[in-house]
Amino acid sequence: MKNARKKHGFTLIELLVVISIIALLLAILMPALGRVKKQARKTVCMTSTRSFGLAFMLYASDFNDIIIPLYFRTEGKFWSEKLIEYYDSDDLRICPEATKPLSPASEFVHENLGRANYGAPDKAWYHIRAESGKPDETYFGSYGTNGWAHKGEGQTWGYAYEDHWEKMSSPGGSKIPLMMDCTWVAGYPFATDSPLPADEYYNYWFGSYSYGQMNRYCFDRHDKYICTTFFDGSTRAVPCEELWTLKWHQSYRQPNVDIVIEW
Repeated sequence: MKNARKKHGFTLIELLVVISIIALLLAILMPALGRVKKQARKTVCMTSTRSFGLAFMLYASDFNDIIIPLYFRTEGKFWSEKLIEYYDSDDLRICPEATKPLSPASEFVHENLGRANYGAPDKAWYHIRAESGKPDETYFGSYGTNGWAHKGEGQTWGYAYEDHWEKMSSPGGSKIPLMMDCTWVAGYPFATDSPLPADEYYNYWFGSYSYGQMNRYCFDRHDKYICTTFFDGSTRAVPCEELWTLKWHQSYRQPNVDIVIEW
């Protein structure tokens, strides 16, 4: 009778080889998985802005084609609160790349709105209303409207009244931004606004306006793309450099110089 072959486990060298191969595969796969994850978050963001576009359209259909006011001054409420009956979840206001707010250290008081804070590329804006005898109400968001979309008494905030759109059916709607990634509830871009230089990029979000409000939309949240829904309901990811080519307000003319993003 032959002797049975002696069994043995893996040698140390064999184990090290296997571990090295696994480590190599992980090193190859992890960046790809990271890109897939970011793409999934971008898709969620696109879906949210598209849903907001539908909510704006539903509101306009109930109010003779008028876009919801940006701010209801007598109630101290922004569109984000008044429009809520047209969308089904507070979570819709939150981009998955910007779910947490900035530190309360940068809070400010916004008229009768209450305590508020701007957002950032990876942070949500918020405002907190405190009313006597009622629990504090906190509203978070990662998106904002094109401030030029809103028109009416008390809606233009000192900007040229005639340049505001007001109607959802305004001509050229596929080029007029309505709702997009934003560090506040709205903004008023001009063609003369400049992109932030790299050395000031992360300081802007604490209140500096020296480069203009286009920078409320021009930031690196989705690999330099901004999820945008337009007046006609279409939604697409707009490269940051191309924000200057959109039709922000009625007399807007894109700059005749190349826009360069340093960061």
